[in-house]
Amino acid sequence: MSGNYLEYIIGQDVISSHWFFFTSLALCFILPAVLLLTWAIKIIFKLKNATGVLQGVGLLWFIAIIFTIGSGFNFAHKFQHYSEKSNAKQFYSSVAVDTLTIDAESDHNYDDFDFDWVQFGDFKIKNNILYADEIRAKVVKTDKAQVYWEVETSSNGISQEEANELAGAVSYNLKQDGKRLIMPRYFEIPKGKVWRNQKVKVTFYIPEGKYLRITDRAERFVHKMEMTSDDQDYWEFSGNIWKMGKEGFINTTPKKEDSEDDKEENKHEDAVTRDSTNI
Repeated sequence: MSGNYLEYIIGQDVISSHWFFFTSLALCFILPAVLLLTWAIKIIFKLKNATGVLQGVGLLWFIAIIFTIGSGFNFAHKFQHYSEKSNAKQFYSSVAVDTLTIDAESDHNYDDFDFDWVQFGDFKIKNNILYADEIRAKVVKTDKAQVYWEVETSSNGISQEEANELAGAVSYNLKQDGKRLIMPRYFEIPKGKVWRNQKVKVTFYIPEGKYLRITDRAERFVHKMEMTSDDQDYWEFSGNIWKMGKEGFINTTPKKEDSEDDKEENKHEDAVTRDSTNI
């Protein structure tokens, strides 16, 4: 199963094209074990002739590290080019909405048991499709009358052509359920396409006068909202109703009144402040 991940990360020519890297990398882990074993035998049986063996194995380990670093730079070369699809796909809301809700699929829609049991970091594989969650979204103002959104995909590659191809192969489709836009938890990279740091950016465009609500599930993806200067101190987007004004979003949710305990504490702090001032 792990071979599938290697195909996605390095390519289907894993062994033939990168055997030297994997051999030197394996030696980096195996040779220290040999060193420890040889050293233990030397101590236990008080062997004097094992010193040369230790030096030889140590030299091989050093050479393996150098070769691994060199091979690693060769692999990093595959990421040197970057592409962001300039022809981003735009989608317009299918219904006229006054209050839009940005939501995300619930976690149980992607239960870990639904994926192959072997995982590589945040990546998951099911039915030869790689799922990744490098998704970021922002919400900005538009002069247009209708709500719409834009999906941009990006990727690195060994060449600009490969980066463009890999970025274009990413599949990420938002769903609309009435006034609710549902963000998938993962985007998909199809079999035959390698992983090269693919990412997805979603921009939601909201006209002036429209309202917005962001759910707790979607907040993990939304990293930026265009706000008025008075509301830029809000870091939590969910739990509030936002209205798009002339200069950005305005928080329309009434601020919570201080509890009785908070009021008493504030009175106490004010009294202490006045006493210290009078001294």
